[in-house]
Amino acid sequence: MSSVFIVDNGSYSIKAGYKDDLKPKVIPNYIFKTSSDSYVGNEIDNCPEPSNLYLNSPFERGYLVHMDIQNEIWQDIFGRRQFGLNFSETKLVLTDSNFTVPTIETSVREILFETYGFHSLQLASAPGLVAQYHYENTKIPHSLLVDSGHSFTHILPCLSGKICVERSMRIDVGGKIMTNFLRDKLTYSQFDLRQETKVVNEMKEDVCYFAKDFRQEMELFKKSNPVIEYYLPDHNLLRRGQIKQSTDLASFKDLSTIMLGVERFVLPETIFFPEITDCDQIGLKEAINRTCNGVFNYNLFGRYMLKNIIVFGGNAAIPGLKERLCYDLSNAFEAYDVPESIENCINVSSNPIIEPWLAAQYLINNVPSFSTKFVSKKEYQEHGNRICDERFIDIAPKEWYDLSSSENFYFDQ
Repeated sequence: MSSVFIVDNGSYSIKAGYKDDLKPKVIPNYIFKTSSDSYVGNEIDNCPEPSNLYLNSPFERGYLVHMDIQNEIWQDIFGRRQFGLNFSETKLVLTDSNFTVPTIETSVREILFETYGFHSLQLASAPGLVAQYHYENTKIPHSLLVDSGHSFTHILPCLSGKICVERSMRIDVGGKIMTNFLRDKLTYSQFDLRQETKVVNEMKEDVCYFAKDFRQEMELFKKSNPVIEYYLPDHNLLRRGQIKQSTDLASFKDLSTIMLGVERFVLPETIFFPEITDCDQIGLKEAINRTCNGVFNYNLFGRYMLKNIIVFGGNAAIPGLKERLCYDLSNAFEAYDVPESIENCINVSSNPIIEPWLAAQYLINNVPSFSTKFVSKKEYQEHGNRICDERFIDIAPKEWYDLSSSENFYFDQ
């Protein structure tokens, strides 16, 4: 009897596990290199002194391009050290990047079938899984996904659980830009952290938050100047940095510290104002407004999408995002259409990093039609990429939302 294994292949981390697991393993999607050794994925946890690391990523600018690196990481996950998969008896659900380059997708299929020999394969985008999961749970036909991850922030309108790809938007700001921005600023002003990207990323996760009202937060900061101290890890007393507390051990006094103030809320602000990082694009608030009242007709589509916003991805784990979106979008509705509670219109996932994995797990276990999208190795060998394209591509037909077409217009509300 074949088992189903789910891999959400993110550019920062891989979420992997069997369909009956309570939750997936979260594994760095990197090969870490020191001056003398290399560590694949979560092997870095066994590194005696994980400083001055060089990070080899399979991804560039959010796209999987280095298959040799990705294959080495997959071998570690699929092999005996991690899960010990029996490939011929395993069905694989794998997420790919939004709008993946076709030649890369073809290469991925070939490796998984020909090199590993999986029994069956289903490729899907992470947002596509989340969209279908929420539709199957609520049957609400209109939704707007905000996927803010390591490389990008995507705004993805959906109809009946399918993404309207041609009307989607991308902001070239994600967790990676935030981390690099913080690293460069601290290196210039306090401490040389150029080789400590991993440490800075953990620092970002520990101290940053979204300001509900950025201008007000800045005024409060100018008046009170609240600054925190953050211990840098020495990989002896501390394996990971942490905020300085009055109850800390006396031995911590010799650890190096970083002072953090305005950076804590300016850093996440880059999603709403990309120009902070010299990115000439609109921010998240404007992108949502433009999608729901411009790209889409407000009365026919936009008003309903605004009432069902679903937020996930690593940056959704930063505190304060829901409150900020509620504040920013409170005037996005027309006067006659303001909801009683905008808080009920915005759903920030309680598990934003593993949301796509959980969505795939739910769909496999509860939606029979989802399993019909698998392509077996035998079918792949007989029909090639054509059958993969037919089953894997699952987007909203243009006729559903294109007002220039009078046929099959989508009026389901």
